[in-house]
Amino acid sequence: MLTTFAPHSFLFLNGIIWKIFLGDDPKMPMAIEIREEAGHRVTIALAELATQRLLWQACLFEQSWNKQLCGFHQNTLLFQDFSAESQLPVVEGLWAVEASTAAVLWHRAAVQFNHFTDQYVEVKRTTETGWQLEQLDWTNGQAIDSKPPLPVAMPNAKIQYPTHYPPESIFFSTFETFLSGINGFLKNKPVDYLEYAHFILISYYVQSAEQIEKMEQHLLIVDKNTGQILYKDVLAQNITQLHRDNFLVAKPYLVWLKNKNEFFYANLDDYESMGK
Repeated sequence: MLTTFAPHSFLFLNGIIWKIFLGDDPKMPMAIEIREEAGHRVTIALAELATQRLLWQACLFEQSWNKQLCGFHQNTLLFQDFSAESQLPVVEGLWAVEASTAAVLWHRAAVQFNHFTDQYVEVKRTTETGWQLEQLDWTNGQAIDSKPPLPVAMPNAKIQYPTHYPPESIFFSTFETFLSGINGFLKNKPVDYLEYAHFILISYYVQSAEQIEKMEQHLLIVDKNTGQILYKDVLAQNITQLHRDNFLVAKPYLVWLKNKNEFFYANLDDYESMGK
């Protein structure tokens, strides 16, 4: 077992990482949406956590800026298509792409993604009387006979996301007390919190040391049994907007994002004996 917390950088991507979708199991790849402002281009990357490998990165559509990754299930990536002409988000359709090959499987026009189950993708279509729900086959996108509602496909229990605590939360005073000794801690900004084994993971905001009108986002890894700070890192600097969902646990990996373009990871099983 390791005695010093030493994470590793395993993926650096040009552009801003906009969304991350993990597969149905941590052994499956994760899908990453990257937006490149300069070229108004969106690329998708598929990377393996277990091997720390980038499998592929590509711009899947000729017009990519108006498409957003909205789901990843059963080796299929789902993309919501929006009008490129409108200033408002006007839905134009849904695309499905095979994750392992990056090949387009199907496209359905004028539908909005709602949710998915293991058996079908549910979409909404506008009619003269309002919204109408349709169920689409995963393999070809064709409408299937309406079935009784099935449970929404639940994320794998091995994948855990932090809980978001705004300042008005009844639990926020606990974080305020714990973080009170940190220079520049911003009490009016939210905290993200997650427990895994005997680790406590917290991200929070502090006043920027360089520009008073800006802030930084920090990550703390704390031993739950002793209160010892095992590791700390700066996730983002000189920012004006909140950065959500910058870390998660895909057992046994802790993954976090720095500066919206670089992934770091640590295998928490390697540190199981720390603090015991």
